Order: sequence, then C-alpha cells, then structure tokens
Amino acid sequence: MPAHLQPLHLLLIGPGRIGADLARRLRADGHDVRILTRADYGDFAAPTFNPRHALRAIPPHTPAPDAILHLAGLFQIGPDANPDHLRHANADGPIALAETLHERFPHAHHILFLDARVNRPPQTDPPPLRPYLAAKRALAAWALRAARDWGRATGARVNAIAPGPVLPPPDPAHSEKAGECLTPRPTLADIHACVTLLLAVPSLTGQTLYPAAGQHLL
Repeated sequence: MPAHLQPLHLLLIGPGRIGADLARRLRADGHDVRILTRADYGDFAAPTFNPRHALRAIPPHTPAPDAILHLAGLFQIGPDANPDHLRHANADGPIALAETLHERFPHAHHILFLDARVNRPPQTDPPPLRPYLAAKRALAAWALRAARDWGRATGARVNAIAPGPVLPPPDPAHSEKAGECLTPRPTLADIHACVTLLLAVPSLTGQTLYPAAGQHLL
C-alpha cells in the first residue's frame, strides 16, 4: 500500500475468485473490508430482487465505506447463455444496487468490474459473447453517467477495472483461448495494484483501467 494511503473502510460486493483474493490483499494492506454476498443482496435476475435488502446486512453503526467494489456478475457463452439473465446479472442488478448504496453512502467511491473486450467495437464480438459483452457495455456506459452526475452532486467518484484473462472460467464449458497478449498476462496482483491506484488518487473518476496485457487494443 502506498505510504500516503491511509487504511480505508471498503465494501466488497459479490466476491468470486478474484474478489476473494482481492479482499485478502486489501486486508493485508490494513484496510477494513466488509463483504456482501448473494445471500445479502439476492439474485439480480429474480423477479423479487430488491436492492434495498442489501442494506439490512449493513448495521446502522457501521462506518460509511470509503469505497464500494462491485465484483458481482455472471459469465456465460454459447447457446445456453440467456441474454435477459446476463443483462440482469451484469448490468441492471449491479446498477440498481450501486444506486441504492449511493443513496445511503453518497460520498463513497464506486469501483466497477467490466471486461477488457468492452473497449472493442460491438460488431467484432464473437456471436457466443454478444449477450455477455452487451451487458458489460451497458454497465460501462452507466458508470460514465454516474461519475458525472454523482461527482457534480456529492463529489463521489466512479471508476472501473476491465481485466483481461486473469483466471480461466470456473466452468470448463465456458473456457476460451486467452488470445494474443502484448505483455505478460495479467495477474491477481495486477488487479490489486489497479484497485490501490484508484483508491490512492482522489482526482481519478470516470476512468477505466485495463489490466489486459494489451488485449483491449487488438
């Protein structure tokens, strides 16, 4: 952790494999990390989803988070991928939850997690990835609007990290070739470094960092 970055109160949402590693590293840095899981915020795709349910898992006396990290999402490709489910899991649900948390913690910095391929033209998307990437692009577009609107209203920051092939998908049926890299492949340590940078530089907002080994350029 940079010497000038004091310990922070962080709220981490939906920790999968990357999120669990990130939480461990952030705690080792001295940050206080509170985690919300699906048991707290519910199923984004369920008709009964209510983002306000997540507030019940945050006791009233809890210090306001300095930053909220959104790692909840769903990766599916192929004929079994459900476009509506992917949109709810990767865009509509996370956006609704972020907006609800912003109402309660209007000054918190939000860090979203995207996919490096959102930087490419949509027409170049392989057909099996189109529903997933369309949802991630919707989340990226919302992040820019939120950074502008929340920044004007409360000074809150909104940034994003769009990783490349850090880890293979947990489901072997969803595995893909990593593809060409311009630098060494990104690692979990790179994700931690990107989060630390965003936490440490208070003038950064509306930005997307690409720890992607240059794949977002290809």
